[in-house]
Order: sequence, then C-alpha cells, then structure tokens
Amino acid sequence: MVMIEVYHRPGRGASVDDLLVDGLKSARTLIEEGKINDYSVYGMFSDHQKVIYFEWAPSHRESNMNACDWVSIELDSETTDVYNREFRFSGDLKKYRNSRMSLADYIFQHERTKEMREDLKPGQLIVWDPFTAEPSIVGIDDKRTSGSEWKSSNEILVPKSIILASEFRGYQKVASN
Repeated sequence: MVMIEVYHRPGRGASVDDLLVDGLKSARTLIEEGKINDYSVYGMFSDHQKVIYFEWAPSHRESNMNACDWVSIELDSETTDVYNREFRFSGDLKKYRNSRMSLADYIFQHERTKEMREDLKPGQLIVWDPFTAEPSIVGIDDKRTSGSEWKSSNEILVPKSIILASEFRGYQKVASN
C-alpha cells in the first residue's frame, strides 16, 4: 500500500477555514443542508453530486498548488481510481469511464515525463494520451497541443458525503492582500 497525498480546492464561496470547521462535504450533502441550491451543470454526471473531488499534483504543477487554497487527504495509490477530467467537461460519460486507471499507473506515466523533459528540443512539447496518460513528445504544431481532448487532467472521486477535518493530511490558506 502506497499512500499518496491528493488535493481539493474549496469552491462555491467556501474557504479552508470553513472546511477546517465543517469538514469537506459533497454537493448533495450541501444541497440537503440548504447551503447551496440544487444545480445541474454540464459536465456533471448524475452520481457526481454524491462524491468529493480531489486531484493529484504532479511535481511540475506544484507551483500552481502554492498559489491556491487547498486541503488534502491521503489515498492508497493502488486502489484509488483516476479519471480524465477533460471528458467530464465535454460531457462524454463513456470516454470519461474509459479513461479510468489506478492512481499508481497515472503517477507512473507522469514520472516518465520528468525523464522526457530532459530530451525536449526547441519547438517540442509533451502531451499525454487522454485514456492512458502515456506521455509523447510532439512538435508545437501537432494538433494534440491545442485540443483539450488530448489533455490528461486527473480527478479522483471520493465516494463520501463528508470528510471530517480530522481526516485532512494538510491544508494551505493563501494570504490575501
């Protein structure tokens, strides 16, 4: 069992301070408590209001994580599934489900990216297969560099209605100006 830290960014007017008091709640729980209005959003599948979203942050995105508020938990990378968020945003449930892989496999593919970065030449970029997250070096004019379907943005669905603050591994509050 390899435990990996995954992150959730507060949304819909919530703050880390709120989460440290009330815990992290699914949209369905917040609707039932009257804290938010029921909503239907394109890219939300019917069961997605019952889960809490997290993401794993690859090392090349750590600077992005330093710029925002988040709370984190630890999950077993072998038994935790990752999906390509881009397919949810496009509303394609079949592709979304077909993009499922273990967090361990997803991390492995992104670790390969580190090695590939050393071999990049001017005018080259790395893209990730949207179903396998396998990295490839392509030219900057390759169609895969601009299409969102060729991105592999991860999201992890935790099927809980609430995660108590005592379960958080860590948190960050960005100082406001």
